[in-house]
Amino acid sequence: MLLLQSAGLIKLSDKAGITVTPLDVVDNPKKLEFVEIEAASLPRVLEDVDAAVINGNYAIPAGLSAKNVAYPLEIIKDYINKTYPKGKVVLVF
Repeated sequence: MLLLQSAGLIKLSDKAGITVTPLDVVDNPKKLEFVEIEAASLPRVLEDVDAAVINGNYAIPAGLSAKNVAYPLEIIKDYINKTYPKGKVVLVF
């Protein structure tokens, strides 16, 4: 969620820290929908969501590599802005 804030896609409460949750979102102009899923399950839900934030320790054993599935933040921001101009993006983390 801190990455999404860095990209300007959401704004988090000033009180949000490293343990940020969807409840800390104070501005969400794209109406992004956040779904919290147990980390080890994230690789299995990729086909059912628009985007996912997966730690490397779960992505690598699932056969996902940064070379094939990781994107720089600007590409993610552009993708969300162009593909979902009115929102309704399901992001899991």
